[in-house]
Amino acid sequence: MQKVNINDLGLFVSQYVKALYASGAYISRVNRCTQRLVRAYGYEISLNYFYNNIAFTISDPQNRSNKETIVFSNDPVQIDLRLLSDLSALSWEIHDNLVPLSKAFEYLNRLKIPRKRLKFIEFFIIALAFGAFCKVFGGDFNSCLLTAISAFFGAYLRHFCVLKKIDPRIWHLFLAFFSSSLLALGAQILPTQTLHIGLATSTLYLIPGIFFLNSMIDILDYHVLVGISRFVNVFILITCMAIGVYITLMVFGIGILP
Repeated sequence: MQKVNINDLGLFVSQYVKALYASGAYISRVNRCTQRLVRAYGYEISLNYFYNNIAFTISDPQNRSNKETIVFSNDPVQIDLRLLSDLSALSWEIHDNLVPLSKAFEYLNRLKIPRKRLKFIEFFIIALAFGAFCKVFGGDFNSCLLTAISAFFGAYLRHFCVLKKIDPRIWHLFLAFFSSSLLALGAQILPTQTLHIGLATSTLYLIPGIFFLNSMIDILDYHVLVGISRFVNVFILITCMAIGVYITLMVFGIGILP
């Protein structure tokens, strides 16, 4: 079988890596999936990762002068575990069945089309989850109810901010203030003895947990530059959350300790 054109393969790989990274993959997974599909087409690839950019060189092992180098900017990371799984499966499909590159482009473009999801149900589940968290940490009924309501509306606003591509640092600060303030206002109507627990759990939906895990995996797998960059970004986001909650405490005159 004739080899695919290296320029076409480079274009496909750039789109594939960009989608894989943006869906929330850690570096080792991006590396494995990309190496797998490139080798299936009879080429080799060397990748270099940075927090905002990725560079790679594809070369023909039978003709080292035949190579292609591409550098591109990363898209903002929006965690999508289903897309991540589908993209990983696509690399295996190419590896096992040597899918023609034109078909691979079609599959990739199809995967990148946003799926329609019942957002209301998603927000409702988030509300139940963090209301339950409040109960686990010792919150009373009113505190759990207010936490669930705050998390529901906060998750809705987070979805809106993501769609509008607002800077995550801004909406982490704003939503931490919004959710904790909504709970503090609700406590004026539904008095609670565990307001401090509600305040702590009403903003947990903002915790960038997967970002933190990815940063640790990258550091442990010797992708130190990207791992530390991700860790610093996580620290900044958590700091923004803390500032948002602190503003609520100051506005409503709430003590940090019960």
